[in-house]
Order: sequence, then structure tokens, then C-alpha cells
Amino acid sequence: MLLLAAALSFFSGVAYSDPTLIRSGFVILGVVVLNAVFNIVQEYRAEKLVQAVTMLIPRKVKVVRDGRTGHIDVSGIVPGDFVLLEEGDEVPADIRLVSAFDVRVNNALLTGESRL
Repeated sequence: MLLLAAALSFFSGVAYSDPTLIRSGFVILGVVVLNAVFNIVQEYRAEKLVQAVTMLIPRKVKVVRDGRTGHIDVSGIVPGDFVLLEEGDEVPADIRLVSAFDVRVNNALLTGESRL
């Protein structure tokens, strides 16, 4: 929409020999370029943030499936699996605690808090 407005401003400035309209076209183009730069920077930062959060997710997890205990990839967790967590483990998925003692959760990544 802004590119159309810039083109119309340039066209009108040339057609009517009005330097004010030509300057307006340059200003509108400047706003479009500035907006594009900000969007690229935001996309880059968001991608870096997603990569950083992805690195925090564990790759393997200890589960009980069909009565057997084993290590599987996090992507292989299915409903009905019992995930065995030990002290310091990161929760690999949306799970329901069946049995727990003195559990503490650090939600600082989600809430942005810097202290527990």
C-alpha cells in the first residue's frame, strides 16, 4: 500500500512538476525501507530465540512403556508413556505428575523472571 502511495506521489510530482510531491514519494519509500529493516531484524532475533529455547529441550528421555524402562527420543513420547524424571531433569513434554515429592518448577523461561 505504501509502495503504491509512493508511486502515485512520484507520478503526481512529475506530472505537475511539484518537487514537494517527489520529496513525499522519497519519504514514503524511506518509511518502507525502514520498516523492512526492522522486520528483518525482528525475524532474525525471533529465530535465534527459537533456536535457544530448542537447545533447552532434552533430546532423550527415560520412559516406562509396556512395563519396560528405556530411553527414547522426546519426539517418540506418546500418551500412556510414564516419563521418569530425576533431580535436575528437564520436563520433555506436557505431562501429568502421578507421583512426586518436593517438586519445584522453574518457569523463568516462560515468565521472564530472573529469580526463583
